[in-house]
Amino acid sequence: MIAHLYTLTATVIRKVAGQDYDGNYEQVESEVCGFPCYRQQATAQLIQDMGLTLSKAYAIWCDPNTPVYEGDTLQIGSDLYAVRAIQKNGDGRNAHLELVCAHAGVSA
Repeated sequence: MIAHLYTLTATVIRKVAGQDYDGNYEQVESEVCGFPCYRQQATAQLIQDMGLTLSKAYAIWCDPNTPVYEGDTLQIGSDLYAVRAIQKNGDGRNAHLELVCAHAGVSA
């Protein structure tokens, strides 16, 4: 099983409905959950096969039941990653999600 590779922790940051001090609704970024994962730099072939154009891309592997969606931001340490595509790999004992992400900078 590949779960032993999940040595990092990622935090999902997602835009959710919130209210400002005057009671007006707005979209705010909120930490939704955390999950164990494995990160590696994505190959150019993977990026091309998925029809994406990313200059610095990473593949992040995690449990197939992880609540993460395209458009989410992941934080691993101080690094931020924008989830651009999700591929579900159902390889029996090695079932996992492969999140293709663009490096989105460093958190403040």
